[in-house]
Amino acid sequence: MTYDYPSYYSQFHCIGGSCPDSCCIGWEVDIDEETYNYYKSLKGPFGDRLRAHIKEDGADRYFPLCEGGRCPFLNRENLCDIITQLGEESLAQVCMEYPRYFLEKGDYEQIDLSLSCMELGRIFFEDPDPIEYIREEMPDADADANPIPDTALNGRLVHVLDIRDDCIAILEDRSRTLADRFLEVLHLYGPGSCHNESPGMQTSPNHTDCAGDQADGIRLTRLPALFEQMSRLEVLDSRWTDLLTEMRLQFSEYPDGSLPDVTIAEFVRQPLLWQELSQCARGKLAVWFEKLGCYFCFRYITDSCFQPARHTGAGITAPAIHFCAKSVCFLYLMCISRYLKSGKHFGIQDMIDLAHLYSREVEHSDENVEYLKNC
Repeated sequence: MTYDYPSYYSQFHCIGGSCPDSCCIGWEVDIDEETYNYYKSLKGPFGDRLRAHIKEDGADRYFPLCEGGRCPFLNRENLCDIITQLGEESLAQVCMEYPRYFLEKGDYEQIDLSLSCMELGRIFFEDPDPIEYIREEMPDADADANPIPDTALNGRLVHVLDIRDDCIAILEDRSRTLADRFLEVLHLYGPGSCHNESPGMQTSPNHTDCAGDQADGIRLTRLPALFEQMSRLEVLDSRWTDLLTEMRLQFSEYPDGSLPDVTIAEFVRQPLLWQELSQCARGKLAVWFEKLGCYFCFRYITDSCFQPARHTGAGITAPAIHFCAKSVCFLYLMCISRYLKSGKHFGIQDMIDLAHLYSREVEHSDENVEYLKNC
């Protein structure tokens, strides 16, 4: 079995009630079948309490939220009563795994954590070094199961992982400006690129072939349209609506009263307020956005291999690259808005909070991710 994961994965530990946010507030807890059957079998008052809070909707079972959007088992100390009464192993699968996620196919698994967790955000943004991605080969406990090989999938997987790793290598090349690194990724692998071929072709692209030629031809969302797309997402967190309202107000007061009508690629070339914001962040802004670019590429480029292939040939990873570019650019606009709102102050806690909010709103909805990939 082959595992890929970032170096910060092993550094993460949940800090429970000490966390400035809570994953037990704002999200209904889905209950998997195994945990549901366990809860149904429990005797005594706590078993009765568990069953009293389970809501069933067809095949779906979950704990609906209580007053203040809190899980019914989140106590006043922001600790989980299920853990204190039954132990961590009694949690539903979604609670056991969060903020981890797993992408698995055949004998390959990619593992990472979500920036919707603020403790992960602290670890992520405090580290000034490039993210190290680790590959481990482990003996497969089910090796005797004789899985059916899928040659087509494996060929596609290798191709997608080559693209993912190349994008990360480009983004982590600190000998170049951050704008140049982002532009090269877009030119090579984004919509309109010339190296997004079928599996088995161009797995080792010559970066100089098309980086200059594609600058005016990248078919990427324009900034005003990007803002409108974000306004059409399914709202998972009420703070998202507040944020969009705040951003409209902030940008209505900026120069000509609107976002510049440019593509994402053009915006990267001449970013709004970058120098001011970077100075305020004590020169760390480029590091933070390099890491964000790698974070999104690691997750969503690989993800394109596991989903139904609506795009083939030149489009195999283009929707994922497009999504990554939208995410990084909108997060930058969120940072600008926060900077203006706070009287031109911006620090690491702002970065952690905004990445956390974006991840909660976008990454925890498959529908939101797919919409941004394909619109």
